[in-house]
Amino acid sequence: MAAHLRAGELPRHDGPTKPVAIADVPARGVSLGRIVAIDRTGGRLTLQHDPGSPGDWPVLTMTAAVRPPSLLDRVKVGDRAQFHLEYRAGTPEVVALQPYVAEAGAAPMSPAQR
Repeated sequence: MAAHLRAGELPRHDGPTKPVAIADVPARGVSLGRIVAIDRTGGRLTLQHDPGSPGDWPVLTMTAAVRPPSLLDRVKVGDRAQFHLEYRAGTPEVVALQPYVAEAGAAPMSPAQR
């Protein structure tokens, strides 16, 4: 596993990012949010980021490139999704993306998470 994933830091890259599986990202590196818009042609995604995700980010709406764009085939507008961001030249790229499915026995989502 990459050192940045073990350390819980958002990596910065000068070259192309490589997709990773959500299962390979430590829990502190996985964010949760709702898909607001998808630009399949441009390979971009707009999502509303939940509070309390890595980096203690507040609720915000952001647009990011998705690498590879085929990850967009896994989600649709309105889905809750887990994702992992990496930064390339200061720009966020989603390199892991999958629909969020609550595990059996998990605490119910708060109204802010729905």
